[in-house]
Amino acid sequence: PTDSLRNELSGAIRYRGTFSNIGVAASFGAMRADAQEVASTATQLQDVTAYHLGLNLSGFGFTVGGEYNWGKYSGGSTGRAALAQGLGNSNNWAVGVTYTMGALSLGAFYGEGTRDAFGANPDREQKVWGIGLAYNLAPGWDVVANYSQQEDSNIYTSPSNPTTLAPAGSGYGQRNRDADIFIVGTRIAF
Repeated sequence: PTDSLRNELSGAIRYRGTFSNIGVAASFGAMRADAQEVASTATQLQDVTAYHLGLNLSGFGFTVGGEYNWGKYSGGSTGRAALAQGLGNSNNWAVGVTYTMGALSLGAFYGEGTRDAFGANPDREQKVWGIGLAYNLAPGWDVVANYSQQEDSNIYTSPSNPTTLAPAGSGYGQRNRDADIFIVGTRIAF
């Protein structure tokens, strides 16, 4: 048996252009892969498929964008894990906005994701939002600060085979968990 996806194919197309004073960036991507082999015949895995659509519109200091991902995958929006036979599509979406005034950029985002569960079991649901700012001190050098909050509900003991919910409660190893993340730092790009 192997523990990784096999025979993966992926591709993407992107468009970037300008209409009057509005910049447009759009993308579409797709991937498929054969599921990893498993030692047990009790748990058979589906081949992985994942699709992505994205759009950004920019103008007058603002950038507004969003993405939608869907397919038969586990492991978040990256589609890097197979699902057990019988599970339906996963999906997630996110929207965000930034505003730039000289050296200062402000931004916010919101997103949700859903992972299918067997039968009448509740689907796994995730929500995340955040706000942040960046200040450019010099070319390639930014000071950044951001806060984000994540809610993760209906966590199963095995994400790729959701038949048994994790123990009731909130926190690591339990059915629900929330995370508050605050980051302050610098970013250097050269």
